[in-house]
Amino acid sequence: VNGGGFSMYLFLYGLVFYFLELQLSGIFPLLLYTMWMGVLCVMVLLMFGSVGVLCSLMFTMRMYSSPSHEYEAPATEMVLLECASVEEEIKEKEESVTRRNITKETGEPVED
Repeated sequence: VNGGGFSMYLFLYGLVFYFLELQLSGIFPLLLYTMWMGVLCVMVLLMFGSVGVLCSLMFTMRMYSSPSHEYEAPATEMVLLECASVEEEIKEKEESVTRRNITKETGEPVED
């Protein structure tokens, strides 16, 4: 918004300057001047607009990144603990299945 407002002001100031100070006559100088003034104003609009958008993006990302780091770590630890307990359960079940298979083949119980 600020970049657009400034570029419109710059373009209007350029038109006022053209008609009051330059004292040029003819359509060609007017078209040439307004064309290049328009190109300059679009460049100013893009430059100031991109600076404004990037600054607000960085501010928003920094503002919302702080709380997420505080609360993300415990949740991650909980998931890791749950995964570790599930892995332990799977290993225990695999060992019990292996023990049962050994006792069926040999007929003798496996000592723990």
